[in-house]
Amino acid sequence: VYFDDVKLGAATYDADTGEKSYYFCDKIPGYYHGTGDVFGSAVVASLIRGRTLPEASRIAVDFTVGSIRRTYDAKTDIRFGVDFEEGIPQLIEDVLEDDEDLAQRVYSLAKRIWHEWYSDILTDEQIDYMLETYHSLQAICDELEEGYEYVVFRDSGKDIGYCGFHNEGDRIYIGKLYLLKEYRGKGYGRKMFEIIDRYARSQNVDREYLRVNKGNPTVDIYKKIGFIIKESVVADIGNGFVMDDYIMERSLR
Repeated sequence: VYFDDVKLGAATYDADTGEKSYYFCDKIPGYYHGTGDVFGSAVVASLIRGRTLPEASRIAVDFTVGSIRRTYDAKTDIRFGVDFEEGIPQLIEDVLEDDEDLAQRVYSLAKRIWHEWYSDILTDEQIDYMLETYHSLQAICDELEEGYEYVVFRDSGKDIGYCGFHNEGDRIYIGKLYLLKEYRGKGYGRKMFEIIDRYARSQNVDREYLRVNKGNPTVDIYKKIGFIIKESVVADIGNGFVMDDYIMERSLR
């Protein structure tokens, strides 16, 4: 499916839950034989290994696009089909990814994004301290073990951002919403909230909340999509540092 001439991808629909998802990569010129078989095989492999339908679709799109990209770059005769063989090791990693693998991907993104995102608000020392305190590999693995949901976003096979959220019973806590600098303003933030909203409704929860630094420009963005400031908090996080935040909440009704 596609909505413009730049991106091409896949859409999924779960008839049992009504859940819809979309995943896109950069469109590569040309027509290539065998991509349906490549895509279908990756979807089935992922589903058999317990992946959700949206996850299986993402894995299959990345595998298919990588196969097309290698064929395009090598200028191989398209009658021979796409070069999928070189992508099999990455496909295996994606299909078999466990919590530790996911935690490593999130942690690698966090180390880069936090310094991009917070450098104008916090000192480097506080950023490093918060990363190791709240975003270490162990901290992320512990959250996954406790039922925290993480979703890593990709563009053309590259990890570009992630969101993290948790059902607290009466509200969904949105703890993480981060994108690499070059991918902001391209609609990925909206897609993150779409995923979180669907999750909330699937859990029969109609409220979401998050914490945001008072100096963060996203405060105004959150207001535009329905969040309101419920509380102002200053929390001592140790090592001489504090978090000066707003608690913002919105209703899905």
